[in-house]
Amino acid sequence: MLIAGETDYRRILKRELESRCQQNARYSLRAFARDLALPASRLSEVLNGKQGLSRERASGIATTLGFSASESDVFCDLVESQHARGRVNRELAKVRLEKNRINSSFHDLQLDAFQAVSDWYHFALIQLISLPEFKNDPAWISKALGISAVEARDAMERLERLKLIEVKRGKVTRLQEFVAVNEQTPSSAIRKFHRQVLERAMLALDNQPLEERSFSAIFVPIDKQRMVEAKRWIKNFRRRFCRKLDAGDANNSVYCLSVQFFNIKEAQK
Repeated sequence: MLIAGETDYRRILKRELESRCQQNARYSLRAFARDLALPASRLSEVLNGKQGLSRERASGIATTLGFSASESDVFCDLVESQHARGRVNRELAKVRLEKNRINSSFHDLQLDAFQAVSDWYHFALIQLISLPEFKNDPAWISKALGISAVEARDAMERLERLKLIEVKRGKVTRLQEFVAVNEQTPSSAIRKFHRQVLERAMLALDNQPLEERSFSAIFVPIDKQRMVEAKRWIKNFRRRFCRKLDAGDANNSVYCLSVQFFNIKEAQK
């Protein structure tokens, strides 16, 4: 069962009950309660918001419904965010849910697939597609991103082939909200991508008005042993930043957030 993006565990249970009733006309709330090892009256009150569940009971229900480990964690956190006895435990569950919501928005692209779409405009195009004004027309895309119409057409074909977008009867839909690639393995394709992004940043620095851009830099002394920790902080910041700024149908532009953190002392070696 898909529970990603759900905010109320009761809807998950109601959806499961509806599915079972559709598959078996004789299936009922009483049968569902039996399968979940709950009294029918208790399940009815839970579904109607009159009673809650403990995390332990939620874990048992998740096992019965065949949830994966990650789905079970989300389901239990949804329950605990509402019904945990202590305020601290409720808040911690909400923090875990928010972290999961952010991370589930990002699709990890394998390196071999990334190599096919490593030019910067592929990832800009995925976001451009989400704008209400988007037109599935190479000439329009060309003008919007400053690339050729041929590049625009080929990029659309590659994104569709990799199932990052879907095109049906001329309508284009993002299949992945945000795309990320694991950068732990050195790759010429990844380096090329970052060079292209830095080139776009240089153009913006010279040509975009100050009110439309933000450039900043800071130098800090660190212990290099903390680099793994620093990378994790930067990754978490990027993902939260994207989620906070994405305004859905109110979006009217595509921006690039590019973060560099590197060794100045040894950069020239």
